[in-house]
Amino acid sequence: MDVKICGVCRAEDARLAADAGATWLGVILAPGRTRTQTVDRAGAIFDAAPLRRAGVFVDAPAQDVERTARDLSLDAVQLHGDESPEYVAALRDLVSCEVWKVVRVRDPGDLPSVIGAYAGSGDPRLARGPQRRERTGVDAVLLDGWSPDAHGGVGVRFDWAAVARVIPRDVRVIVAGGLTPDNVGAAVSLLRPAMVDVSSGVEEAPGRKSPGRVHAFIAAARGVKET
Repeated sequence: MDVKICGVCRAEDARLAADAGATWLGVILAPGRTRTQTVDRAGAIFDAAPLRRAGVFVDAPAQDVERTARDLSLDAVQLHGDESPEYVAALRDLVSCEVWKVVRVRDPGDLPSVIGAYAGSGDPRLARGPQRRERTGVDAVLLDGWSPDAHGGVGVRFDWAAVARVIPRDVRVIVAGGLTPDNVGAAVSLLRPAMVDVSSGVEEAPGRKSPGRVHAFIAAARGVKET
């Protein structure tokens, strides 16, 4: 299972994530956030570790996202705002990397229709296996906790058990929101995601990752046995 360490603000934390066994590195590129990085600083962070690169955007113009994705050689753009399915379709025509849409969970019962709007239940491109065909819609749906105060990064979890009962099983799912070394195993057991994504749950202070927590998180995420 892939593990993404997000909200990375320092090159040394990028190296820490790689040493601990992470597969993805996430940098916030949306302005005005606690962990926001400029393109130049993001480049230095990404260059510090040989991990796959995800840039986080919030309601940015599609042309700006495309330019930044190209400048930083991103492997994925993570859309964390109120971007519409039409926006996703337009962005898909511009970028060559993966496109992920964040869905902040409020009512689990709404998830099948919301996910369907962005991806379509049963879309073969979202299959968990290696055979992913045409590039339409999103490459993954990232489930995050909902908060009225921010679009993400606030450490709010959602009802994993309720979501597990309704989420389409042919969708490539990334789970975030309130994950910590202590609870990520339970989230993986219930949701069986393709990836887990953590930011504040492995920090010792905002923007500063804890070596102990990063190592513990990755070990716990991958310690769940398949049944």
